[in-house]
Amino acid sequence: PGASRPTADILARFRTIAVIGEPGIGKSRQAAAAIQDAQQSNKLVLMFRGDSRLRTTPYSAVRSLILAASSLSEAATDDEVTRGLGPAGIEHLEDGPLGTVLLAKSSAEHGKLGLLTQTQVARALVEALTKLTADTPTLVVIEDLHLLDLESIYCVRLMAENTACAPSTLLLTGRPESLAEARDIPATVLRLDPLPRAEMRDL
Repeated sequence: PGASRPTADILARFRTIAVIGEPGIGKSRQAAAAIQDAQQSNKLVLMFRGDSRLRTTPYSAVRSLILAASSLSEAATDDEVTRGLGPAGIEHLEDGPLGTVLLAKSSAEHGKLGLLTQTQVARALVEALTKLTADTPTLVVIEDLHLLDLESIYCVRLMAENTACAPSTLLLTGRPESLAEARDIPATVLRLDPLPRAEMRDL
């Protein structure tokens, strides 16, 4: 049981941490311990698990986090998304960069995504997530960093840099191939070394 404590302790001191290691070494267990601590402290927990099927879908991780922060499902309609974000003062989605990612009608009919820079869209998404969590201490967990689309990774970098997200803590997990991305994000990187074969068998 004590093996799950280091990440929770580190998260108490640092705002962003990346846990990198081989499959099956305990990254998800570390994340689960941090989530449990956050829930016991009445923090909001937002979670996204990387999916190889979404790796070519721009901003999929941040879109999912925004919907979760608004208590909306992935299948929410455009009207539901508009209503869900309204209480946080996020309005007129169809007229700005948020609509290109959050609204099916906006992105499909107008093709605005190609007219905006990655920075414009990413900053709008990060600002929206910041507004939605501004009044609530929040733990954002993103598992399997190696399966994130490049646009979401850029958003994660902005989230880590954004001092307005101070009440939020960001926990990332990933396999060794995501080490370069983790080091490019302003984060404390905790690398879990492979266990001896006998201990892996026992685990």
